[in-house]
Amino acid sequence: MIKFLVCCTVLAAVVIVVKGMGDNMIGPGRWYVLSIAQCDNNDQYEQQYFIQRKKLTRDQDCYNANISLKNPLDETYAIRIDLTKCVDGGCKPYQVLSDESFIHFCEKYAKENVEEALKMAGTDPPKFPLDAGTYSINEYKFNYCQLPTDGVYGKFGATAYLIKDQQEVGCVTFNVEFREIDGACDGDDVDEED
Repeated sequence: MIKFLVCCTVLAAVVIVVKGMGDNMIGPGRWYVLSIAQCDNNDQYEQQYFIQRKKLTRDQDCYNANISLKNPLDETYAIRIDLTKCVDGGCKPYQVLSDESFIHFCEKYAKENVEEALKMAGTDPPKFPLDAGTYSINEYKFNYCQLPTDGVYGKFGATAYLIKDQQEVGCVTFNVEFREIDGACDGDDVDEED
């Protein structure tokens, strides 16, 4: 559950940061998640997870997640996200985002997405803190057209760490791309029903 919430939050945060970091390659387009994966040496982290991404349409991906929390997810967890921008010659450090409160970070960057994910996981009410236990999210639709339609073109990497008592206890990595597309989110390919 933590990893899935981190993914929702990190994607929104990356989009906001990249949108605000300008150069001569800014314009309208669409965001795409290229991959989500566990970090290298994932066994070293206390929090383990399984997240699967499935492409629905050009504008939507569907996510399934199974997460087991060993401890309650509360205000004692922090988050750090290391961002890179992929350019000729590899991916270069771009920015570091962090917050002493994972919960505050989620509410700031992805409140609606996180609340929807918590509802789908069966939490009532869909708010933090979360009790220790096992959570499953099935068929969570992420609509890229809900993200800002202007940004910096290119591919970006993000490695997000969940931190407790200054120790990294969870990690997820993903790659996103902002592509220049005319009529970036005109709704033609969005499947609203299900």
